Amino acid sequence: MSVKKTKVWIEAAIVTPGTLRMANNKPVFNFSLPMPYQDGEAGDKDFWLRCTAWQTLAQDLHSLAIGSNIEIEGRLSPQKWMQGEIQRHSLDVTVTDAWLVSSLGIRQKLGQQARRDPVTQQSKPGNGAPAASGRSPGPGAPDDFERSFEQK
Repeated sequence: MSVKKTKVWIEAAIVTPGTLRMANNKPVFNFSLPMPYQDGEAGDKDFWLRCTAWQTLAQDLHSLAIGSNIEIEGRLSPQKWMQGEIQRHSLDVTVTDAWLVSSLGIRQKLGQQARRDPVTQQSKPGNGAPAASGRSPGPGAPDDFERSFEQK
């Protein structure tokens, strides 16, 4: 019997700082995203979804400002632990892809390694990697980063 992995897609704003740490010499970023109980409005039944990102994706997500809108895709990871004598359970998300979303709906993929020119060994812009002067999607990006959003 094969085990299927459940993928999830989430759009949310970063509202609290996360924690960047090293595990087995690889950066790991743990953060939480607010999930409204229903209709996208804040309420007392809201919950927090715990998320984990690794390597370059971890570093890029950690560098984003509070209030940044992001989209993430990942796998659900069931967790259980003991709190005193009570066994606790949660569903966490291991982030596999992430995008920074502008107020205009333009998406920029996060977590990509910078490409290097084989001759000069300099980083090339336009591949979706963070640029030294800020995040820039570069030439030809509209095909890769634009997304139409439905009006609510």
